[in-house]
Amino acid sequence: MPQGVDLGLIGMQQGGIRKITVPPPMLFTSHANANLSPAVKDQLMAAKISLRELSPALPSSSLPLRAINTVFGDGKQVACGDKVYASVSLWKTDGTQLFSSDKQPLVFTLGQSQMPYGIEQGMKQMMEEGERIVIIPPGYSKPLIADVSSGPSLLPVTLPDNEILVAKIQLLHIGDYPVKKSPVPTPTPVQKQ
Repeated sequence: MPQGVDLGLIGMQQGGIRKITVPPPMLFTSHANANLSPAVKDQLMAAKISLRELSPALPSSSLPLRAINTVFGDGKQVACGDKVYASVSLWKTDGTQLFSSDKQPLVFTLGQSQMPYGIEQGMKQMMEEGERIVIIPPGYSKPLIADVSSGPSLLPVTLPDNEILVAKIQLLHIGDYPVKKSPVPTPTPVQKQ
C-alpha cells in the first residue's frame, strides 16, 4: 500500500468512507512486490477508501489509559503520522525500571505501530518540548499492529502484557532536525612588512 494511503487510513472508523489526495513523495511503498509505473510516480493520486473491517481489535481494559502533563510544551502539537524524537522511560508499578532512552532518544513515526499502543495513545495532543506521565493499562503494552513493514516495536525490551505500566515521555522534537551548516572560516589577512 502506498504510504499516503496508509496514512489516510489513520483515525478512520469501521464502515467509514474517505477521499484522499496523495502527493508524489507519498506514493512509495516498502513492499518489494509493489511496482508503480514511472508515469504515476510524478503525479497526484486520488483515492477513495472504504474501511470495511478493523483487525486486530483495539485492546480493551477495565482501566483507562491516563496521561498527566508535567511540563506543557511550547512547540507545535504532535499529529498522527509525524516523525518524533522522544525520550521514554518505563516502570512497573512496584518501581522496577524496564527501559530508559534518556541517553539516546527514540525516533519513530507516530501511528505506525513502531511503539507500544499505550505510548502512542499517551502521546496524543502532546506539544513539542512537553513532558507527560502515562499510566498504561494491561493489554496496551504491545504495538497495535505487530505485522507492519516497519517491524516490531522499537523498544529493545518485551513489556509485560498483564501489568499496569508507568511511562515518562518527553517529546523532544517533531519532524526532521534541520541540517546544520558548518561555518566557513574567514581567511586571516596577511600583513605585509
